[in-house]
Amino acid sequence: NKTGGTGLAAWTIRAFLGGFHPRWQRPPGRCRVLFLGADLDSTYRDDVAPVLHEHFPDCDLSPRCRYDEVRGCVVAGARGIETRWGDQVLFRSGSQSALALSGARVQLVVVNEPPRQHIWGEAMRSAVGAAPILVNFTPLPPASLIGGDDLRWLRGVIEDPNAPERWSEHVVPLRYETAPHRRPAEIDQQIADMLPWERAQRRDAAWEGPAP
Repeated sequence: NKTGGTGLAAWTIRAFLGGFHPRWQRPPGRCRVLFLGADLDSTYRDDVAPVLHEHFPDCDLSPRCRYDEVRGCVVAGARGIETRWGDQVLFRSGSQSALALSGARVQLVVVNEPPRQHIWGEAMRSAVGAAPILVNFTPLPPASLIGGDDLRWLRGVIEDPNAPERWSEHVVPLRYETAPHRRPAEIDQQIADMLPWERAQRRDAAWEGPAP
C-alpha cells in the first residue's frame, strides 16, 4: 500500500549482506538470499527490481551481473543479483511450482507479498539453520490466489499459539505518520479510490474484511 514495504525488504537484504543489520548477523563466507515475490514478470520488473537497484547500484554488482530497466537484475542471462563480493539474491515466484524452490539453501528468506500455500513449505525449508525470515505483505489475497487459497492458513502460521515466539508481527496501517515520504493529499486519494470491501485490509492492515 505504498508504505515502503518493498523498500524495507530491499534494505533488509542489503543490510544483512553488508553486515550492518541491527539484529541479524550474516554468517561467514558467501551468502545466498531467497527473494520470493508475487511474480517474476510485471511486479518484479516494475516494483521490485528498481527498488533493489537503489540498494545495489552498479558499483556493487559483479562483472557478470547487469541491471536492465526492462528485465531487472540479470546474472548470466537469469534473473538474480550477484554482488562483487560473491553474495547472491535468488528470485522466485510465489505462484510457481514448488519444485522451483526445491534444493535451495539460503541464509536469508524475504517474502514480498503472500505466496500460494504450496510454495510456503519449500521456502521455509530453504532457510539454513536459524536463517532469518522477513514476510512483508498486504493481508489481501493477490489476483493469483483468488478462487484458490485465502490467507487464513498464513495467519495460522504467524499467530500459532503453540509457537508464540516464532514470529514477531508488526501491523502498519496506511496513515500520514506511517508514510511520511508521501503527500497527505496523495494518501487521501489512494484511500478514496479503494474498493469498499478492500479498505479494512488495504488501509487498516486488518487480516480480514467484508467479502466482495
